[in-house]
Amino acid sequence: MLQTLKEVLEAALKTAVILKKADSLKFMRMIDPENTETVLLDIVYKIDGGDISTTAKLSTDEMMCFKFQGTFYDQR
Repeated sequence: MLQTLKEVLEAALKTAVILKKADSLKFMRMIDPENTETVLLDIVYKIDGGDISTTAKLSTDEMMCFKFQGTFYDQR
């Protein structure tokens, strides 16, 4: 789930990022790809210099699966 967040953030920013700090990282439920057709990833980020402050939630139709609050940085 953290890797999914990283890849979507990289696609949105069109650059490679590295996790700098995870202030809050909660894995609440596993996602079984065999039984889950759709997941929703909600990302809010703010760029300050090279730091990318990020808050994200990953959920299925029925439940919250993952919450993240932390900082990535631009690998460039």
